[in-house]
Amino acid sequence: MDKDFWLQLKEQLLTFLIEIGPEIIYAVVGFVIGVFLIRILMNLLRRTLKRSHVELSLKTFVESLSVFLLYGLLIFIVGSIVGIKTTSFIAVFGAAGIAIALALQGSLANFAGGVLILVFKPFKVGDLIHVNNNTGYVQKIDILYTRIKTFDGRMITMPNGNVSNSDVDNRTMEPYRRIDLNLKFSFETDIDTIRQIVIPVSYTHLTLPTTPYV
Repeated sequence: MDKDFWLQLKEQLLTFLIEIGPEIIYAVVGFVIGVFLIRILMNLLRRTLKRSHVELSLKTFVESLSVFLLYGLLIFIVGSIVGIKTTSFIAVFGAAGIAIALALQGSLANFAGGVLILVFKPFKVGDLIHVNNNTGYVQKIDILYTRIKTFDGRMITMPNGNVSNSDVDNRTMEPYRRIDLNLKFSFETDIDTIRQIVIPVSYTHLTLPTTPYV
């Protein structure tokens, strides 16, 4: 009986491979070709964005979103090649989308926050900002996170949802700022001498670096 069972299993496995084998091969070939085409399209997109002088923050956001959409389309095509019906595929993706949306509410909030940052532009790549007790130059704005580099060389990654809902102090948006300094001197100090030292320094034009701190 065991021998008959294994023979039947072997025949069923061979039948299955004969029926679905070519589709699997086509799917693998299609996936490899799709990955190759995605790389070509992404290179073309990067060149196009570079030539059009698109703002760097928008450029990184568009690239990240494009990669996500292209690979999603590739998975859909590969599933169709394997034999998954479009309606079934959409139903599976819909159910998975609802489950993922419930599980990743924070990530969706971060995505919406990234869109708000790019639309209203409270800051852009290269700006010096202070947000959530962190001060640094904006290095990158992705679809989910914003990265800043602090003066002491730390790279801080902040969720876009938190950033968009926080007070952002953009310290490069305006060329001039007022700085209040409290100076304390003894009563014996010569006031005229203090004036000669403080007043010239107060009118010194100070500028921030135009490139992120390295």
